This record gives sequence, C-alpha cells and structure tokens, in this order.
Amino acid sequence: MPNSMHVLAVDDNRIHSYALEKTLSNIGFQVKAVHTGQDALCELRSKRYDAVLLDVNLPEMNGFEICSAIRSDGKIQQPAIVFHSATHASEATFATAREVGGDAFLTYPIETEALKAVLTRAIESRRSTDGKPMLSCWKDIARFFNKGVRTVQRWEAMGMPVHRPQRDKNIVFADPEELRRWAYSNLREHKQKSQSAGNSSSTS
Repeated sequence: MPNSMHVLAVDDNRIHSYALEKTLSNIGFQVKAVHTGQDALCELRSKRYDAVLLDVNLPEMNGFEICSAIRSDGKIQQPAIVFHSATHASEATFATAREVGGDAFLTYPIETEALKAVLTRAIESRRSTDGKPMLSCWKDIARFFNKGVRTVQRWEAMGMPVHRPQRDKNIVFADPEELRRWAYSNLREHKQKSQSAGNSSSTS
C-alpha cells in the first residue's frame, strides 16, 4: 500500500519541490524533499527509501549522475528511481535513464493519478526483483530488434508490455521478467517478418 512507501523527492526548484511533497503526501506516500544530489546521497545512506523521485536538471550533479552514484553505492539499499523533467523528453534521454539504472521517466505536466501509478508500479517491480534494476534486460532484448524499432509507439504497436498511464506524457518501463517473457516469444517472430517484408520489397 502507498502509505507504507517512503519516497525521497529531489528537486532544486523549491516551488516544484513543495508541490511534489504536498501531492505525494496527499496520495498516501511518506515523503521527504531534498534539493541537491549530495543531500540525496546522504539521506539514502542514513535511511531506507522505497523510491527516489529525481529531477534530471539539477546543478552540480545532474539526475543521471546522481542515479549512477546511487546504483554504485554499496551503503544504499537500492530504491526504485523515477526521473522527472519539464524539458528533457527525448528518446536519447529515455535511453540514458535506462542505462544509468532508472526505473521510470515522467514528463510534465504530471497528473496525480499517473504519479501514483508510476511510483507504485516502480516500487513493486523493484521489490519483486529483490532490488535488481528493473531495466537490466534491455541490452538482452535489444539484440532482437531491427535498428528501426526504437520508438515507444512502435513498441506498443508490436504489443510490447510498456506502460504509459498518461499517453504521450508519461512512460513506465515494464519489469525485466515481463519483458523477457514477451521478447523471447515475440521478437524473433517480428524480426523474421520484418526481414521477409524487406526481401519482398527488394525483389519487387
């Protein structure tokens, strides 16, 4: 239940930080707000949090650097990490979020129900994998992709289990086991169909 979930909100904008803290409290999370990467790391070393809601655009250490530091710190009990940003919303940004160990990515405007759904799913997925990164399987799955199959819209069209509570504004990436099961049963078939279609067009 959300009321047993502890969230650390990291945002240097005091207005955004206050709004996030109030929203999270209103929907049942236990929340603390900090404003720098160093403060976040110190807090995580001293107390266990279920999730970190992490702004990408932070001074001194940006969100990706903070995430990398969290993932490599043996003193931290690994939380789910959900990035949020008002300006960084590109495929390259989402890829970086996955590479550094992020669990989900939200872009503004963030609706309350979407925020609750994203955090709850990220926390539950990380708990179900015993603290292992949710997105560790992406490198394995990528081997099955044609280079053109990159966008979330195409993943959804293929039936891949990616979750977007608020379409085109929020993305939640599925846990590794769910993706692995889907990948090994679907992607080989998809690749074969794509290759067959390519061969047909080249001979026509």
